[in-house]
Amino acid sequence: MPLVEELLSKYSGLVFRVAFARLNDRTAAEDIMQEVFLRFYKRGPELRDEDHEKAWFIHATVNRCKTHLSSRWHRQTVPMAAVYDESCVPGETALEVAEAVRMLPKTLRTAVYLYYYERYKTREIATMLKLSEAAVKSQLLRARKRLKELLEVKDDDYI
Repeated sequence: MPLVEELLSKYSGLVFRVAFARLNDRTAAEDIMQEVFLRFYKRGPELRDEDHEKAWFIHATVNRCKTHLSSRWHRQTVPMAAVYDESCVPGETALEVAEAVRMLPKTLRTAVYLYYYERYKTREIATMLKLSEAAVKSQLLRARKRLKELLEVKDDDYI
């Protein structure tokens, strides 16, 4: 089993980005990242290969985000404005797209992030999120439609 430090350096960025895409909150994403690695350290799951490692970290992150979003504390607090981290998506056009992605519902944000930013296939996303492949494709279709609407509104604002 690889050292926790090795896995931390290897997957911390991925875990943070998935949590940020899901929660749209930098501080909460950092907390989730710590919790995922603490869970890994305590449980020490057997991971077959690199793909299984990566899938475990994504799945654990998504589950921890779900728990966070359903917690009483989260439901009864008002989140601070999300702070955009330019290291997530560089470039001015990408910034506009990233802002539009952040406006999507969390399920659509997660599917978009895993598909477009992490380059997973719909079948792999379905496995990680424990959904059917058709559900993932449907989420991506709805997300594309909503993003198109959001980006067209922004373009109309500049005219």
